[in-house]
Amino acid sequence: MSHVELLSPAGSKESLYYALKAGADAVYMGGESFGARAYAKNPDNNEILDVMDYTHILGKKMYLTVNTLLKNDEIKNDLYHYIKPIYENGIDAVLVQDVGVLKFLKEEFKNLEIHASTQMTVCNKESAEFLKGLGLTRVVTARELSLKEVKSIIDNVDIEVECFIHGAMCYSYSGMCLFSSIIGGRSGNRGRCAGPCRQPYDVFMDGKIISDKNTMYPLSMKDMNTLKNLPDLLDAGISSLKIEGRMKSPDYAAYTTYVYKKYIDNYLENGRNNFEIKNNDLNKLNNLYTRINPTNGYYYSHNPKELITFKKPSYNMGNEDEIKKIHDEFCGEIKKHDACCFLELKKDTKAVLTITSLDGLTSISITGEKVSEALNKPITRENVLKQLNKTGNTYINFTDIYIDMDNDIFMPLSMLNNLRRDAIKAYFDKLLSGYKLKYQSDDKEKTDNNTYDQRKDLIQKNNTEYNSDTNNDYINNKEKNNLSVMITKKEQSDAVLNFSEISDVYISSDNFSLEVLYEIYKKIENSGKNPYIVLPYIYRENNKKYINDIVLNIPANKILVRNIDEFSLMVNQNKKGFLTDSSFYVFNDYAKDFINDYDVKRFTLPYELNFRELKDLSDSKSELIVYGKIPLMISAGCVNKNYFKCDGKLKNISIKDRKNMSFDVMNFCNHCYNVIFNSVPLSLTGVKDKVDELNINNFRINLTTESYHDSLNILEKYIKVFYYSECQDELKDFTRGHFKRGIL
Repeated sequence: MSHVELLSPAGSKESLYYALKAGADAVYMGGESFGARAYAKNPDNNEILDVMDYTHILGKKMYLTVNTLLKNDEIKNDLYHYIKPIYENGIDAVLVQDVGVLKFLKEEFKNLEIHASTQMTVCNKESAEFLKGLGLTRVVTARELSLKEVKSIIDNVDIEVECFIHGAMCYSYSGMCLFSSIIGGRSGNRGRCAGPCRQPYDVFMDGKIISDKNTMYPLSMKDMNTLKNLPDLLDAGISSLKIEGRMKSPDYAAYTTYVYKKYIDNYLENGRNNFEIKNNDLNKLNNLYTRINPTNGYYYSHNPKELITFKKPSYNMGNEDEIKKIHDEFCGEIKKHDACCFLELKKDTKAVLTITSLDGLTSISITGEKVSEALNKPITRENVLKQLNKTGNTYINFTDIYIDMDNDIFMPLSMLNNLRRDAIKAYFDKLLSGYKLKYQSDDKEKTDNNTYDQRKDLIQKNNTEYNSDTNNDYINNKEKNNLSVMITKKEQSDAVLNFSEISDVYISSDNFSLEVLYEIYKKIENSGKNPYIVLPYIYRENNKKYINDIVLNIPANKILVRNIDEFSLMVNQNKKGFLTDSSFYVFNDYAKDFINDYDVKRFTLPYELNFRELKDLSDSKSELIVYGKIPLMISAGCVNKNYFKCDGKLKNISIKDRKNMSFDVMNFCNHCYNVIFNSVPLSLTGVKDKVDELNINNFRINLTTESYHDSLNILEKYIKVFYYSECQDELKDFTRGHFKRGIL
């Protein structure tokens, strides 16, 4: 590999300046809206345009993060006006999570490069191939992938692959975490995670505490540092090596960039045999705002306990003198664009200032005012040179200045200053002209005067009419409500068979071998009910054979998918009529249009929308979960393995927080991931009147940890409420989720 991109975090303008100065090939930054780091010092739109120009002036790239889930009003009212000036100014790419945002951007901004954010949870070549087909040029893989899995994508799909190499790590698969959202209203899917994984928890097995003061942080990950592994990462063919840290200081951005750039260049120039890390560089890196004892992440092992801090996750803040040295060396003055200029001042002719890039590819000449004969004091060469060097707050530095001037001439300094300013502006305009784009819509049905705002109004009008028709249909056919149940344990399938009112049964594949899964499927089918198989939360190499067996043997319209990888698998195999779960986020009408493009039979409404937002989004194809413990985290890390050892068996594990709330942890060994469930179940029985106002015919009960007898009681209660519309007392402990409050 002759070149690899080093991609650095820019949580502020200062971080951007210093990362580029330290050698970054590209930076990624969020604006005031829609980025996954809402609490970084994100610039406003005007500042984004300025630093984007600066980045391009240096010949580097800048990527904008729009990697959160957007609600209908945001995507329809705000996103276009936010993106348009950034697009026209030449942003190099936008990172996205939301398939609705993806669809919107592809439709409205034809020439915009789009990258799949790590929030999309891309875990295999199926999704990489699918996303490439949609026009995406890069995928950011899930941090949990091994280097072998990353290389499989690189070797099999002609798409750029971006991977994290340094910084903080989340316990959950990115994009699959609702912990902060459900317990505190600050959603990680909206860039506002409060970090519950960094909090202490007591760990219980079969009701007995198994943690102590030295193991109270079961979810807190150590930071990543792969400096020593650069040869392997580079040999794998990764296109872009990404440093995490938009919430960290400019010093961190600068020095981390410098060290990785140094050793990337070292390896590319000298090869593996001469690659050696200096202890001083490594020690400085590990002591700069990094959690103690960093690891190389998941690249070489699936889920080692060494990734967890267990103790309070303290930072190595670094030596103050060392940090000052780093700041003095890499911060302070920003890097400027080098060019040379030539000024011609000839009597009775107009002044001409030429600026030329050092490579000679960009050059402009600007003509100023006429130069006159000096009547008193002539202008001196020293005065001229001084004025030309006053580049001030501009992004240019003249390495060479050539002056050809007559003697005994005069030109006001103000005119010389204006000439310099005009020339610099013209030079940068020409330098940046190749980046600029003009927004154009190709829709044949749109006239030249039909602006986006007018189209948006039309979209909203159509949706209002559609939802109104759907709602009337729902009201007229209320007796046709469809009640479904998802089961996670075999005994729950026996409970379901006691109720004729339940028509559809989703069999979660989390806990079952294929033999048992098909056995339950056949039992449900023979009972006269409709069986469906729910694919795992995560699709990776270790369960690829399992998932493909299901897709081969079960009709597509009996399969519910949970992530972009499984969605892609179905589409790539031309499967029609499958269903999507709540973890495949349909957050807005554009996301709904996206799945409709692939003939999705039914979609599950997400947990993070409130009543008003659900009403705006729901239709006859949507399904609402009315009971169940919400999955808060899906993790490669295993609590059972970290405190005991892996024996391939489901255990009775829970974690308890400082508020004495207990969260069940289910270790699904078939697929080697953990699911942490909320401490209390979601229950919408008390808001049945509001639920009736939604455009919904499909209601689901999710059974997770419940026993056979608990399942019977729950099913009886929720059938009375959601099938027969009878009043029932609410559960003793429950949550409405976001049905009333919504998320930030």
